[in-house]
Amino acid sequence: NTLENSFINVGDNGVRIKNVKDSTHVSSGVDIQRYSDNQLIVTDFDISKKKIKNKDVLRLDRFRSDNKTTISKLYLNDKFLCHILEDAYNPTKIKGRTRIPSGEYDIGLRLEGGFNARYSRDKRFKDFHLGMLELKGIPQYKYILIHVGNDHKDTEGCLLVGEWDEKTMTVIKSSVTYKRVYNLLIESAINGNLSINIEDNDR
Repeated sequence: NTLENSFINVGDNGVRIKNVKDSTHVSSGVDIQRYSDNQLIVTDFDISKKKIKNKDVLRLDRFRSDNKTTISKLYLNDKFLCHILEDAYNPTKIKGRTRIPSGEYDIGLRLEGGFNARYSRDKRFKDFHLGMLELKGIPQYKYILIHVGNDHKDTEGCLLVGEWDEKTMTVIKSSVTYKRVYNLLIESAINGNLSINIEDNDR
């Protein structure tokens, strides 16, 4: 869809998206410029006029779990990125304590909500934050984000990035990992070219 002559503003340090119909930018279908107030302008968002590149596909390999936590390996186009921590598997959803079902989901940006507001202000993230990475179209789940955290108490179905501490069912170095992974994925998410395939190999 074309966002012609329109803006989306979120919060004091939110995201501003504007379409410019006659933009000459052609390399990725989106021209990103950062402003001093930490706003983003995206020009020529009508990707129907561009050559669409192949989708970037994340693969989440769930390989270890117990009654509270799931540990996975996250790959981008078959290259290892980081570990992911989620809630445990439950055959019947328990609110705030159950991981999402396996399957393939698109990933886009969530430009509202508490996480987006906090990350826009957080000194660790505000210099690059353009919106929360959100998994879309999950049956019985909504607002499933990729964010920071260390153990199952820090998530209610979301995906926490980090390095697996093999002595415990936790992840460490989450903030550093988040910055690296986020900046690898954000352009594809903005372009609508990012999805994730989740595999249950832990049971």
